[in-house]
Amino acid sequence: MSPSTQRQAPTDVSLDPLALHAQELRHLGVLRRFQRASAAHPGLGHDTDRLRTDLTYRHAFLHRLAAVHDPALARWHATVRDTLAALDVIDRHLNAQVERLSSQPAPLAFATTRPAALPASESAASVVHADFTAPRSTAPAPREPAPQRRSGDRRGHPSAGAGEGTTRIATPNPDASARVVSLFRQANGRWRVAALAGVVAGVAVWSALGLWRADGTGAPAATPPAAAAVAAPDVPASAPVAFRMHGSNTVGEALAPALLEAYLAQKQWGAAQVRQRAPLETALLYPGGPDGAWRQIELHAHGSGTAFTGLAQGKADIGMASRPVKTAEAESLLPVVGDLRLPGSEHVIALDGLAVVVHPSNPVSRLTVQQVAQLFSGAIGNWREVGGPDLPVRVHARDDRSGTWDSFKSMVLERHRVALVADATRYESSSELSDRVAGEPGAVGFIGLPYIRRARAVPVAEVAGASAWAPTVFTVATEDYPLSRRLYLYVPAQTAPDAARDFVEFVQSDAGQQVVRKVGFVAQAITPERVTLPDNVPPAYAELARSAQRASFTFRFRTGAGELDTKGQRDLGRLVAHLARHPDQRVSLVGFADNVGDAGRNLALSRQRAEMVAALLRTQGVVPQRVLGFGADWPVASNDDELGRNRNRRVEVWLEGL
Repeated sequence: MSPSTQRQAPTDVSLDPLALHAQELRHLGVLRRFQRASAAHPGLGHDTDRLRTDLTYRHAFLHRLAAVHDPALARWHATVRDTLAALDVIDRHLNAQVERLSSQPAPLAFATTRPAALPASESAASVVHADFTAPRSTAPAPREPAPQRRSGDRRGHPSAGAGEGTTRIATPNPDASARVVSLFRQANGRWRVAALAGVVAGVAVWSALGLWRADGTGAPAATPPAAAAVAAPDVPASAPVAFRMHGSNTVGEALAPALLEAYLAQKQWGAAQVRQRAPLETALLYPGGPDGAWRQIELHAHGSGTAFTGLAQGKADIGMASRPVKTAEAESLLPVVGDLRLPGSEHVIALDGLAVVVHPSNPVSRLTVQQVAQLFSGAIGNWREVGGPDLPVRVHARDDRSGTWDSFKSMVLERHRVALVADATRYESSSELSDRVAGEPGAVGFIGLPYIRRARAVPVAEVAGASAWAPTVFTVATEDYPLSRRLYLYVPAQTAPDAARDFVEFVQSDAGQQVVRKVGFVAQAITPERVTLPDNVPPAYAELARSAQRASFTFRFRTGAGELDTKGQRDLGRLVAHLARHPDQRVSLVGFADNVGDAGRNLALSRQRAEMVAALLRTQGVVPQRVLGFGADWPVASNDDELGRNRNRRVEVWLEGL
């Protein structure tokens, strides 16, 4: 079946929600026709909902579709890609209307969970009123296994609005009108058509009864008593500060707001409101604590460098960073907040991959880290030099205050002793950078994994001849992907408020890590996966891989020390808890070393590292089945510098009995 002519996405943000929903249904019809056309083709099975919400999944699927040799299906590639892009545009227009509505003096609550059924007491009038006046949900109900939508989505983060706008974030008890909106947005296929028809009928009935205001806003002329009973309480312009979070835009743009939302919901402290104070600066106000008085959490997301200046100046209680604290920063902060590198202060909360992104039409299939450095330094100025089209390279990069920039600079540019090309376009926003790259055929940029959006991520190899790893959840979680990184919260153990420490413990919990995954970053939950090793690995290693699955984390060690780093110490506890939940599983440990020194010494060091982890597990009642060491074999990074050697000193975890 040939694809139909693609309809254009809406461009007029004044379109009412009903018209936008109608256009959305037409585009969803195109996806359903494609699903029928591709149903019998091997390798093209897919989840249509996940194509909309998981951009990494989307890019991988479009890549498979582009490689299909069947002409009838090959013609669908551009149609499916453009249809998904049009749906993204519709989402942004709907969100733009939400932002305008959210600036009303009395903001309305919105729903993030799907109720089991609509209460009989809710009338058709409330349905219409909800669709036209209630802000849309910013976090769709969790759908496994798709992660949270990245861009143009409904995540309730503070930076969504402009100026002094106020947005009501999710509460455990959303009002009836908002629940209807959530139901409509999550319905599929014929049920959404039926819902749309019901809304149209409701509009007609409500108008006939004279309930539609003359100005066309759809708001009732008088507030019914029931609505007055659930009206939002008066919120003060300011309130005592519970704690202050300053730092990384990567953490602060979406992840931190989502974690705060979940934390407050768990505490059941009632509805919270977000107020935009300035660009990338918000305050979250909530009625919390034993006395029920209003408090606020301050969130400033100007870059990782500001995390440590904020801690040093006493302006922050929690530092958000997408890179580890630098030695100079840690030493300068010692007399002020203590050693931030210790387990009580340094908390790895998630992992992320720095994806190298290009325009979707760019055919380059892989790059080495050195080639990435050459592209961004200007040493490679045309894509044909790396097997691409005859187009000049246009470089896009994050700004100097960004932890994303710090990580890219240390992992790529400084390792190859080059500097960013002078005419690179710089951005404070990850989302804006990604969108610009996706719209420019010769562009290249670097971005965090959740912000790939409509650009294409290129697989990266550590060196020429090595395996090129795509930035997937598993390769980032194990930190095998060359450009993977950790995201941190730094909490001074001596000076942080109790509320700040309590929040960080929530982030490290299973509930907090579920939020990390839903937002689109890589959580630290243990997920085993079958791994196929190359033919040249040691025989004992290959035998283990045939009978076991590798856990989605790797133990690593403090630089210059023989002890686990702060993430490793947390992962040890996660592994013990995982094995307690799965008593039939058996653990094996495999140690590796760098190549500095003779082979015999490195073999002994690799076994020693694995034995050290085994000893820690035995103290927790876990006895490893096998403890192996393979020296400098199978490096995951270059041994030419300390950063790469540190990644090669590791202990992998393998699980049998699954």
